[in-house]
Amino acid sequence: MEEKKIIKLIKKYQLQDHITLHGFIENRYLWNIYKQADILVLLSEVTLLKGVEGFGISILEANAFGVPAIGSQGSGIDSAIKHQKTGILASPYNCNEILDGVEFIIKNRNHLSQNAIKWAQEHDWEIIGKKYAQAIKNA
Repeated sequence: MEEKKIIKLIKKYQLQDHITLHGFIENRYLWNIYKQADILVLLSEVTLLKGVEGFGISILEANAFGVPAIGSQGSGIDSAIKHQKTGILASPYNCNEILDGVEFIIKNRNHLSQNAIKWAQEHDWEIIGKKYAQAIKNA
């Protein structure tokens, strides 16, 4: 039912031409979505029932296409974003922080985009796999 609330807010503030809610998307279509995006927003909550968001792999996917992200502080997402380098970390409950993050990304889009691509390349599975293998070997 969160989707209905979000749609209502989008209409209230006349943002229909600026925001797209995609829902589930098959992997083969993701590249096209990311190529069209300016910012990825992933504001997860930390709750007792749901736990905490993991690393936030979708952030790295967006970064690979040069898309900076806004993500939640205090969750696994803060490991996937270098604050003010590849995106912005903000409280998911603080509208001003989120809006400031959007403004920062718009003003620094090119720089953040270049950093995001490099950051995603550093997290390529081949590189990460070698790090895991070395950690296991050293254990």
